[in-house]
Amino acid sequence: MNETASPAALESPRLAAIVFTDVAGYSALMQANEAGTIGRVEADFRRMREVCAQTGGEVLNTMGDGMMLSFGSAVQAVAFALQVQNEFALRKVGQPPAQRLEHRIGIHLGDVFRLEGGHLAGDGVNIAARLESRAPRGGTCISQTVYETVKGKLPMRASPLGVQTFKNIAEPITVWQLVPDGEEMPVPDAAAAAAAPIPANPFRSRRSLLAGASVLLVFSAAGGVWWSQRGSGSPVTTGTKAGDDKTIAVLPFANMSADKDAAYFADGVHEDLLTQLALLGELKVVSRTSVMEYRNTAKKMRQIGTELGVASLVEGSVRRAGNQVRVTAQLIDALTDKHVWARTYDRELKDIFAVQSELATEIARALRVSLSPPEQSRLTHKPTDNLEAYDLFLRHQDLVNRTAATVGTMSSVGERVALLAKAVELDPKFGLAWARLGAEHARMVGYGIDESAERRSQAKLAIDRALALAPDDPQVKIEEGAFYLHAMHDHARAVRAYGEVLKIAPNNVSALIGMAQVHGELAQTGEEVAVLEKALAVDARNPFALNRLSGTYRMYRHFERSLALRRQLTEARPDDLDLRANYYQNLYWATGSWDGYDRWRSTLPKGVELKSTRVRNTDADRAIARRDFAEVQRLTDVEPEDIRALVDSGGKAVQAALGMLLARAAGEPARAVAMARSLLPQFEVEHKAKPDSHGLWHFKALVLAVLGQERLALDAQAKAVAGAGKSGNLYMAELVRRDGVSVHALLGQRDKALEMLRDEVKRPGALIHDRRVSLMLASLWDDPDFLAIVNDPASVAPLPLTTKL
Repeated sequence: MNETASPAALESPRLAAIVFTDVAGYSALMQANEAGTIGRVEADFRRMREVCAQTGGEVLNTMGDGMMLSFGSAVQAVAFALQVQNEFALRKVGQPPAQRLEHRIGIHLGDVFRLEGGHLAGDGVNIAARLESRAPRGGTCISQTVYETVKGKLPMRASPLGVQTFKNIAEPITVWQLVPDGEEMPVPDAAAAAAAPIPANPFRSRRSLLAGASVLLVFSAAGGVWWSQRGSGSPVTTGTKAGDDKTIAVLPFANMSADKDAAYFADGVHEDLLTQLALLGELKVVSRTSVMEYRNTAKKMRQIGTELGVASLVEGSVRRAGNQVRVTAQLIDALTDKHVWARTYDRELKDIFAVQSELATEIARALRVSLSPPEQSRLTHKPTDNLEAYDLFLRHQDLVNRTAATVGTMSSVGERVALLAKAVELDPKFGLAWARLGAEHARMVGYGIDESAERRSQAKLAIDRALALAPDDPQVKIEEGAFYLHAMHDHARAVRAYGEVLKIAPNNVSALIGMAQVHGELAQTGEEVAVLEKALAVDARNPFALNRLSGTYRMYRHFERSLALRRQLTEARPDDLDLRANYYQNLYWATGSWDGYDRWRSTLPKGVELKSTRVRNTDADRAIARRDFAEVQRLTDVEPEDIRALVDSGGKAVQAALGMLLARAAGEPARAVAMARSLLPQFEVEHKAKPDSHGLWHFKALVLAVLGQERLALDAQAKAVAGAGKSGNLYMAELVRRDGVSVHALLGQRDKALEMLRDEVKRPGALIHDRRVSLMLASLWDDPDFLAIVNDPASVAPLPLTTKL
């Protein structure tokens, strides 16, 4: 930068947070691999631009290996630095030092002004540039001014580096070095810091045991439901900014009833209040899944507010005794940890809806929310006059929440349908219960449990009844969207339903996530990412949004961003084995290295695979990688209850087919053929129950391929592709088409299988390292041409988000 020349300023000085970045050891990296280094720098710059936009900044200039950015606040600037440094630190695991890019970042808050030509100048610019030069590899240095502005507002740790002098800067500056919470402090002037242990992700990946991507075709939808309600992670910088006084989280209400089994009632009051608030257009309300980890927490309110990214918190309790109920609630300023007000309501049970309405109104008034007439009407609306029906409705909610956190949401769907059916029998005018019933039926169709015309008819009957009773109820509209998405595959109607909710409540996380699901099925990646980022801006710890966005980035092989999102999902539950194992499995898919998983797995007690499905699945893949087929068989024989429940409802023939594939991979073709012959009658039986199941058709194709029946195998695979196409889920249909590679490999059609793999790695969704442990491709594992595809860096290089399936 030319500091002696002084072109005329075109504007008065203004305050801005300026960020400077550069690549540590850039010259040496260029000498070692110029083309590769340029490509990696460009990829990092793309990611920095994305995070800059998400955190409210502007990229002012790029300068070879560095960038200059401007933010309206120091909080935004530091949030940017924490996120990108956190993401870039992840790639130290499994990446050779010679290929690592590590960035230095400097941040200062000061006066800047614009010069002729559009360039910025001033102390804000000069000091930020000097601070960047003092930062360690992979580290960030900030000035005292920035530190005083952001301390307590972001999850980070800072270490003072003392008062330092800088060339052409008149006054000495106190410098701080910072990293996100939970990370090791980079060491100034040291070589690359050792990689920290890395956590993992909450949602069981959409694949089942041993068969790689093919089992996904049968069980993927169920996997999404299992984990759509689970887990949460640490705060992300896309979360609501401190200072937005219309951001709020409702913490779980304590059950103060003598009957501890009445906890479902306290949870129901909490959830209903939260739902009412989330439908107020001016509010940004954190979802239930994100607040549940704070039940019985010892954390201070200010810390909770910071983690959730909200300005206000509500905590309370419910005591129910016979026909009487007491509800207490406190509104807390999360920034100061001070109570704004406290309320106690002693009412008869029949007045519980009035209590919820009064609470929601009080909260809205305290947050200076202007309630429109429709919003006021919704707050005072009673969903039912039948308390017994309402009790059943709350028990349904409780069952959804409990099973989502343990063995999987769909495992209890039969009992949930029965509860809602009884509720609408007691009160045929209970519109929301009808809507939930319709959505439950729809999910049974969409997740392959019962795809019959009768089940679709039951879903439509319930949704139509709900819309007739409560045509303007946004909660009913959300369930209508789920009905059209899952049962009818009518994406246009689903978009319309979710869109109607978002018109009145643009920050409603449930509607945003529903809309993202629609965009995902239509392979509208840009729209899906935008909607999910908006959901996370409201609810930064939402597990479904984090997981789905991570999966989308993984689909396009933006592994660093994907892994960063998955890491956020694990930090709040460090003892959750499924989450951690899933992270390391994703890390393997990104790098092809098992080192991270092996180190973590060695710390676990014996027999842990009996308790954690994800550990068991990843152990199986690891055993396949070692060609330890005896261990794979052992893991196949130990069946955790959550998987068994799914297999029992989703196809025992499929589970048996895994043994066939294992025998073939282990070099026992005669046993594999004998097993295949015995499996064909089983598939015929299951086809009668599910004639349109693309998963069953695909596995039947695999069985026929093992038997060498080429024409019948290819015909069955074609029917699988056609069946998947009927679902309207373009991404799933494309995966089914691609998995024809397994059929060709089992038929011994090497050239065709390799041709399909070469095409696959050019497209989104390809995980080439997963193919290395796919039993269906065992005949290719040692093939030089297969290994060339696997080891080609282009096979794992990021794809533009605009790349078509």
